Amino acid sequence: AREGRGNPARDTKCWIARDWNCQTRLIARSGRGVSMAAAPIIRVDVNEYEDQLAAKVERVKTQFRDFYSGELDVRRSKKSHYRMRAEFRVWHDYDKGDMYYIMFKGTGNSAERVRVDDFNVGSELMNELLQKVISHVRKIEVLNKKLFQINYHTSLSGQAMVALLYHKKLDAAWEEEARKLRELLADCEGVEKDYVPALIGRSRKQKVVLGDDFVIEKMVVSGKELRYKQMEGAFSQPNGEMCKHMLDWVCENTSDCGDRDLLELYCGNG
Repeated sequence: AREGRGNPARDTKCWIARDWNCQTRLIARSGRGVSMAAAPIIRVDVNEYEDQLAAKVERVKTQFRDFYSGELDVRRSKKSHYRMRAEFRVWHDYDKGDMYYIMFKGTGNSAERVRVDDFNVGSELMNELLQKVISHVRKIEVLNKKLFQINYHTSLSGQAMVALLYHKKLDAAWEEEARKLRELLADCEGVEKDYVPALIGRSRKQKVVLGDDFVIEKMVVSGKELRYKQMEGAFSQPNGEMCKHMLDWVCENTSDCGDRDLLELYCGNG
C-alpha cells in the first residue's frame, strides 16, 4: 500500500511488506514531490523539514494503527535539491523584452503564473543548467522564438538532458545555434567529467537529438553499483537519493529469500 501526498513538500511513502514467515512489516520513507494542484513548490524551507516529517510519520501511524503498532523505518530525503527532473513553461514578456520560466498556481483559465528564477527543489546540477540555458536562449532569436517549454532531466551520476519544446519547425539554423548552446552546458558545475549534456529539440512530429536521448544513472546499492538507462520523456524516480533508499530496503527485506525471485510490479525506471 502506498500513501499519497499529504504535504506537497514532503512525500512520505509506506509499504506493508509480508516476509517469508508471513509476518507483516511496515516501512515509511520521507521523500519529496511537487503538487501542482496547490501553489507550486519553488523554494523549500529546510528548517521545516523535521517538523513536517514528524507530522507525516504520526499521520501514517494513525492510518495504519489497526494493522501495525511498531516503530516505522523512516528514510530521510535531502532537505533541498532532491528532485532530478522538472518541467518549466517559458513566458515571453514582449513588452519588457524578457523571457523566463514559470509554473502555475491552480488549474484552468484561473491559473496564476508564478515566475521561477531559482529552484532549490531541483538538483544542484539542474539549477546550474537552468541559469545557463535561459541566459543564453534569451539572446538568440532562433532559439527563443516560439519556445514554450523547457524540460530538465539530471542524474546523480552527473549526466543530464535538456529538452526545448517549440511551436515551430526546427531547421538547420536552429540546430547550429543549439549545438553552440550544448557545448556551453559542458562547463556547468556537477557535470560528469568528459561528458556533454544532451540537448533535444521537440516540435510537432519532430525530434532533434544532439547527443543522446537518455542518461545513465549510477546508484550504489548494498555495495554494488547499479546502472539505469533513463530515457528522455519516460518515467524515472524523480528523487534519486530516495530511490537508493527504496532499493536498499528491498535488498534488506529479501536477503533471506534463498533461491526465490523478486517480481517488481511497478511501471517505469527506478
